[in-house]
Amino acid sequence: MSLKLDLEKATPPSPPPGKPRSRFYLLPCLLFAALLSQLSSIDRAPRIELGKWIRASSGRLPAIPLAPGVSWTPCPDVTDTLCSYLTVPLDYTNPNPAETVSLALRMLPSSAPPSEQLGYLFINPGGPGGSGHNFVVRAGRKLSTILQGRYHILSWDPRSVNLTSPSLDCFPTSGDAARFARDVEHLGLIHDYATAYSEQTLAAELAWTARYDSFALSLDAACQSSGEESRNMLSSSSTATVVRDMKRILEALGEKKLSYMGFSYGTILGATFSAMFPELVERVWLDGVSDSVAYTNNFWDWGRAGMNDTQKTYDGFLSSCASSGPLGCGLAQENSTAKGIGSRVQTLIDQLRETPLPVGRSKVGPGVVTASQVQYAIFQSLYSPKTWPQLASALASLEQGNGTALYEIANVSNDELDRAKDPLDNVFHRRMGSGMDATAAIMCSDTSSSTLNDTSLSTLHSYMLELDALSPTGNIWAMWVSQCRRWTAKAREVYRGPWTRKEGLRKPAYPIVFFSQTADPVTPLVSARKMARGFGKDSSRVVVQDGFGHCSLAHPSLCTALAARAYFLNGTLPSAEGEEKHCKSDEGFLFPHPGAEVELQAEGDDRELVELKMAMWELAEEARGMKLGMGWGR
Repeated sequence: MSLKLDLEKATPPSPPPGKPRSRFYLLPCLLFAALLSQLSSIDRAPRIELGKWIRASSGRLPAIPLAPGVSWTPCPDVTDTLCSYLTVPLDYTNPNPAETVSLALRMLPSSAPPSEQLGYLFINPGGPGGSGHNFVVRAGRKLSTILQGRYHILSWDPRSVNLTSPSLDCFPTSGDAARFARDVEHLGLIHDYATAYSEQTLAAELAWTARYDSFALSLDAACQSSGEESRNMLSSSSTATVVRDMKRILEALGEKKLSYMGFSYGTILGATFSAMFPELVERVWLDGVSDSVAYTNNFWDWGRAGMNDTQKTYDGFLSSCASSGPLGCGLAQENSTAKGIGSRVQTLIDQLRETPLPVGRSKVGPGVVTASQVQYAIFQSLYSPKTWPQLASALASLEQGNGTALYEIANVSNDELDRAKDPLDNVFHRRMGSGMDATAAIMCSDTSSSTLNDTSLSTLHSYMLELDALSPTGNIWAMWVSQCRRWTAKAREVYRGPWTRKEGLRKPAYPIVFFSQTADPVTPLVSARKMARGFGKDSSRVVVQDGFGHCSLAHPSLCTALAARAYFLNGTLPSAEGEEKHCKSDEGFLFPHPGAEVELQAEGDDRELVELKMAMWELAEEARGMKLGMGWGR
């Protein structure tokens, strides 16, 4: 599929109205000021000669706001982005000057003239455990295009994540962390040990449950036996603490209020900021909304809530495949139906439970394809419809007895297993990467431990079966959720409500937008509506896109992009109070036929809209490799 862009008939766009901000300096002035700055609260990023920065930049240098507490320098890896470190207290409840955290920041400068710039847009990719540093590199330019280049796109690595230090030392190297995650996946899933006899099946499932539970105990033990700085971070990585970090970043930048776009777990982070500091809300767009109420108060219920639309998303994969036919979908045959394709996939899974398929040669070496690998591949593919053709082709080959493609999909992270690499051997000279430990440090700190006191195997076994009945990928989700029942670190500060105005939630300074696809595999539409009700109809709006996948980045929509642009640039709310904005997804994205050209034209051949549509499509292309959002192996 090619993206065809016709700009010859386009007319130059006129700048939209907005609220410009002052305090702007050209980059050379900023870099000079950075060299002179001696603020004690700032760690210095590795330096790059100014001449190298100038040569790496195309066109005029962007204008950057002078930040009173942040010294920006060109990042050593991607030099048209700017990096900095900001020192904050380890414990906000009992600050100690000797105990601090160094937050790793990255920013893509605005490309608009200074008079048209609107300040900083904070972004978060989710997780928990996703790297904001990496997210700016992967998605920053496209998000900037959507917002006409008028914001500085900024993110940071939250506590326990990637470059922010002190780092977690639960695993000596990133290779050890990757191996641990791979070993958990190689356990298989609970139904892999089913037999024709119910008594034997129950015994086998309980034995599997005990083995999985041992991994949860092992993860906790690894973190508890790490160094003192690492253990301190375990109790200082809650969402509430990260929210206070966000406030400190705002203050260091000289910003009065927050403009924010958060995805997946990032919606929990954004909702928590809005609840703790409602007076600081400027623009908050929460995309792929998770249920913060259940997340913070009953983790078992949160796990159930996440699976509400997974089957609907999988049905979308099957029906879109059937509609595209053999030309677009490798699993489809002439006159295929969604039900028929689904039956064939289930037959494959059942056969592999009995007899795994050997693979002699592949890009990741020899091995065997198992039933659980197929289910993991399906689960991860549901996040990003862009990957659906690849999954369908791999399943079709598997059906013909060739498991190479599926095996390569299932083992795509094999190149991360190297234990010999020095974790500090990178251009930042800090530990990089995030594993299951980072996820648990945040996620398991946030939820109420009172709901996780029952650690019996029978309870965990029942929960696994319950989620399996809710969703075709419920087993995997249940494993991810249940690791918290064995987590022993306790957070110094948490936020668990209020989550509704009736209970005392304060009104934010500006209405929040809650976005959801109609079929999202882990953050269902019902969660967006629930959170919007909690904040009140006068303080929230809901945008619903008729599409598939996790968050708006998964399935492009010009309608959604325009709604986001109008909200951030002009403060235009997407709908009237008490009403929802409904958007359709762009046509031609799901299972395109080989060689088909998608005309990225917009009404009236408006160049600006064409570029906007292209940015959304390119974001969807990037999303398949960004590990955006929540879930095992994300």
